Amino acid sequence: MPPIRSANDAARIWQEVQGGNIDTIGTDHVANRLGLKLGGDTVWDALAGFPGIGTMLPILLSEGVNKGRITLQQLSNLTSLNTAKIFGMYPKKGIIQKGSDADIVLVDMKAEKKVSHELLNGYSDYTVYDGWNLKGWPVKTLVRGTVVAEDFKVIGKAGYGKFVQRPVLA
Repeated sequence: MPPIRSANDAARIWQEVQGGNIDTIGTDHVANRLGLKLGGDTVWDALAGFPGIGTMLPILLSEGVNKGRITLQQLSNLTSLNTAKIFGMYPKKGIIQKGSDADIVLVDMKAEKKVSHELLNGYSDYTVYDGWNLKGWPVKTLVRGTVVAEDFKVIGKAGYGKFVQRPVLA
């Protein structure tokens, strides 16, 4: 948990992303401690999931954009535009245009860092990507035009989030 994927599986997923057969990329995020993850006597006793929100974008920048597998525009579509459309939040979310929220992530495509739980600065005391050297990292996040995170530190005020009305899909 999560299931182990082979190099062939990973290559096929990139192939499908490049071919436009995947509409969106996201991640779950299970912030737990390693002791809880490894607790129990069998694999079925282990907690499902792992912390992934802090590494999703750096992995896509490093392994996708910087390795020429996808463009920045494809990355933006896969993580923002398409997702906003699928969940009925477009054009309030997912695009930069007049009348839309100014939700923007600024990235440094040349920044190189080694992944560790200390770098990610969350509740979890582990990451399954520990030791990965990634090139391309977010450096600033704006929500509705206000800086809420900078260099992996949350600086936004608690309660700044806002409910986005969207249609109920049957």
